[in-house]
Amino acid sequence: MIKLGLISGRSGAAIIGGDWDLKVPRVTFVQKDVYKACYQRWIEGREWGETEIYRKYVRQLERGIPCRFGSVKDLEERYAELDRIYDEVLVSGALDVSENSLVKIHFLRDGTCAWGPDGRHRICMALLAGHEYIPAKVGFVHPLACGEFEAARLPHFRADPD
Repeated sequence: MIKLGLISGRSGAAIIGGDWDLKVPRVTFVQKDVYKACYQRWIEGREWGETEIYRKYVRQLERGIPCRFGSVKDLEERYAELDRIYDEVLVSGALDVSENSLVKIHFLRDGTCAWGPDGRHRICMALLAGHEYIPAKVGFVHPLACGEFEAARLPHFRADPD
């Protein structure tokens, strides 16, 4: 998606033709390591340090391999923040809808949604908190998926056809 943004000059919110969507990996979200870790933490009650993704980051940091975090302390702080946000989602019943908190959703030609480049933990929070919908911002939409895109929008966000 980042490459498509560089090529198109857009960061999303655009209908883009071509074969870009055929290159997007098809992954069942609940099989991803991040979902498994969030499930283990928030549903099963395990500590983050017991999850594979957390241990992977610690190993990378210990070996000096670049990753998303500059130190184990940064990793601990981020995962404590995720716990705090998840607790807020459970209490409020809603995810944050501020611009920087929205997951970017892309629509592939077959109507499949893809996310990214960020937002994995927010998707996990929504799924594990039992949300049917997630607030999102529009990424790239393949022209063959315009119908699916329109159908995915909640009724109160749709333009009045009259």
